[in-house]
Amino acid sequence: MQISDPAELLQAEPQPIPGRSGVLADRRPFWRNRQSAFHRYAIVVIFSVACLLLSLLIVEQQQIIDSQRALIRQLFQDSKELNGIKIQNLHPGASPKPSKK
Repeated sequence: MQISDPAELLQAEPQPIPGRSGVLADRRPFWRNRQSAFHRYAIVVIFSVACLLLSLLIVEQQQIIDSQRALIRQLFQDSKELNGIKIQNLHPGASPKPSKK
C-alpha cells in the first residue's frame, strides 16, 4: 500500500499486523477500543469505591479509639478510687487524698 499524502494516512483504516490474529492484529490505539475504555472506567469506579470505604473505615476506627480512650480514663479513675478505699481500710485513721479530676 503506497500512501503519498499524509492526510490519507490519517484517514486510512488500521491494517492488521502480518502473522497475527485477534486483538493484537488491530493497530487501533487502546483508548479507541470500547472494551478497553470500559475496563478503564470500571477500574476508576472500583478504586473510587475502595477509597470511600477506606475513608469510612478510618472514621470508624477513630470513633472506636476515642471510646476506648474514654473507657481507659474511667477505669483509671475507678482504680484510683478503689486504691484509696483499700488504703483507708488498711489504715483506718488516715484520710484519702482528694482525687484530681
